[in-house]
Amino acid sequence: MTTQVTPAYVATQRALGWPDIHPEDYCHLCGGRNPLWYADRTMWRAVTATWAQETGREGICCPGCFARMAQEQGVHDGVWRFAPEPPPDLQPTTTAPSDDGAASISEEA
Repeated sequence: MTTQVTPAYVATQRALGWPDIHPEDYCHLCGGRNPLWYADRTMWRAVTATWAQETGREGICCPGCFARMAQEQGVHDGVWRFAPEPPPDLQPTTTAPSDDGAASISEEA
């Protein structure tokens, strides 16, 4: 898979209904490859509000462009933690408190 496309290519793909790439494969701002990642909804909206208003839609961006927009919007100008997220079937779950009032963490398989 190509590691970089132009933002114009992304716009053309969007206009044509994404015939050649998945819309989340590339950043819609810089055209670089976009890994699977997420920000919580509150942070996402705070960071991308101006972009969404300018374009009339929410776009897809890479972590680097997201961090740049956060700084430009005055939302966050510090260090970012980028860490792998375990697949949902391997994430710890919190169970109900035991008789002694302590909640336990377990690994679901």
